[in-house]
Amino acid sequence: MPDGATHFLVQIIFNKITGVKRLIPYTLFGTIAPDLFKGLHRLLPPNYSWALYPTHSPIYMLLLFYALALLFHEIERKPLIFGSMIGMLVHLFLDLLQINMGGGYYMPFFPLSFYSFSFNIIKTETSLFFLPITALITLIIIKLKKD
Repeated sequence: MPDGATHFLVQIIFNKITGVKRLIPYTLFGTIAPDLFKGLHRLLPPNYSWALYPTHSPIYMLLLFYALALLFHEIERKPLIFGSMIGMLVHLFLDLLQINMGGGYYMPFFPLSFYSFSFNIIKTETSLFFLPITALITLIIIKLKKD
């Protein structure tokens, strides 16, 4: 959970710095969507859970966001897909920096490659240590960058 909270806070900082307004709900959804959809594998029988492994792939998530957008009114489809992809890419960038103890299923090049990839710079539990610092930085940026 601290990892998800850190992703969420970094997305808020990104939104404030870039000045995205209409896309904010979608970028915030996109930043937690890979882990949210990956967690759905628990609802599937074990022999089908592999279908949700590549949730950290931009192409896979683009198709998933497109399918999800079909449930929305036509005027909201493009912002949902675009905003969710921005959030997903921020999430992917942060996750690729991590060292995964369990190996993880970060396949950013899926379906072109099934290769799992990570930069292995930051330990996973480091997000717990940096959570208060990230929250403080987020609050400062929100105060300084009033709309």
